Amino acid sequence: MTGNLTSTFRRSAAQCFFGGLGLILLTFICFRLGLNLVTTSFAYLILLAIVSLMGSFIASGILSIVAAAALTYFFAPPIFDLRADQQDALALAAFLTTTMIVVGLTTKRKRTEGALRQSEVYLSEAQRLSRTGSLGWDVATGAIFWSEQTFRIFEYDRRTKPTLARVLERTHPGDLARVQQVIDRASHAGQDFALEHRVQMPDGKVKYVYVVAHASRDESGDRKFVGAVMDITERKLAEAERERLGHRLRQAEKMEAVGRLAGGIAHDFNNVLSGILAYGDMLFEEAPADSPRKRYARNLLTAATRGRALVEQILAYSRSQRGKRVPTDICRTVAETLELVRGSLPVNIRLDLSAPKTPLVVLGDPTQLHQVVMNLCSNAIQAMSGGGALCVALEAAELSAQRALSHGALGSGHYVRLTVEDGGSGMDKATLSRIFEPFFTTKEIGRGTGLGLSIVYAIVADSGGAIDVKSAVKQGSTFAIYLPLVGSAFAAATEADI
Repeated sequence: MTGNLTSTFRRSAAQCFFGGLGLILLTFICFRLGLNLVTTSFAYLILLAIVSLMGSFIASGILSIVAAAALTYFFAPPIFDLRADQQDALALAAFLTTTMIVVGLTTKRKRTEGALRQSEVYLSEAQRLSRTGSLGWDVATGAIFWSEQTFRIFEYDRRTKPTLARVLERTHPGDLARVQQVIDRASHAGQDFALEHRVQMPDGKVKYVYVVAHASRDESGDRKFVGAVMDITERKLAEAERERLGHRLRQAEKMEAVGRLAGGIAHDFNNVLSGILAYGDMLFEEAPADSPRKRYARNLLTAATRGRALVEQILAYSRSQRGKRVPTDICRTVAETLELVRGSLPVNIRLDLSAPKTPLVVLGDPTQLHQVVMNLCSNAIQAMSGGGALCVALEAAELSAQRALSHGALGSGHYVRLTVEDGGSGMDKATLSRIFEPFFTTKEIGRGTGLGLSIVYAIVADSGGAIDVKSAVKQGSTFAIYLPLVGSAFAAATEADI
């Protein structure tokens, strides 16, 4: 506020100074030329009109008083002098009246122009904040008007002349035919239209815009459109994210319901298996050594044992059990698990491990963490029928802000990232969306139960972590497991990396 007053005062002072110099010069010229009062008044009036258009009301008023004083002093007796000529007095009065009228009109015009400029500034700022630009289109001449925000939305320079060709140039190729159809129909029918489509920038960035326009006719009957274009990219991205989160919630609810159902069935089936195993043991013990009944009993026990193992897997998933939560060095757990994996690794697959020397401590059940690594590696090996490299990596990760992953979300903080990457067959989007569903499998009958990744998901989610999965057909898969890092472990891991 103080700065504005100071600036106004300085501007008025400068205008008074230069206007005063102009008055002095004009007075000297008129006096030397011997001009009469009427002619000099007219010259003064022109100068004051110019100053009024360029300056403020204060400067114009001061210069008007100075001009009146100069007229009475140099060109006529004082107007209050009884000896003053009546014609001179009327000329002075006319000059003062005209001056006030000119100053008043020019000042009003300046204020109107200032208010208009301020209104344009407010409108431009409002359009920028609301991401809404205005547009006009004269169908007969093809002339198009864009506001400043419309230029920003389409990312054109203000010096660029807007045309339909430039609109179509920015339109996404997938929406080009539809946009062209709407424009052609609107130009021929002269009807209002509304259109949502994508625009593609030169750098490949895609925006979503919503265009709405009202049709009208001018006095000559030519069609014109006035409308608005809104950048709705953020809204569309928010809707997509909301849909993704809703899908994830529905998926989690479905998995929970299936888990509860499977857990109930598995519990009852486990009781049935207990009787089968008990009577199978008795049959096996009582059957003669080389009799067929001995062999039948052995096969019965083998099948029942496999059934019990399956039941244990179902119960492990459905219970979402926490197990024994203790600080665990996941580097050691992963190393021990990979030693077991190497023992059954096909000769055409190479196993690579990258892990820091400093312990990475998480709060979890070592047995469950072992199960996570084993299931991920087993799936990767089965997907690599043609051989290749199986890469397992461990590292500390710091998130400065909340991050949404493909399966779960993480807040800011310190985490351990366990990455299992294979060069196998990969997965398409349909398969990728269902990999953590219980009993879902793409393997042949008898080669999998569809519970391995479901158990991995349950353990990681129960540990406060999240999973990020990336895969493409014939390009392999990458599973990134994030688990919260305990206490000072992150600082130690960071120092070791340095």
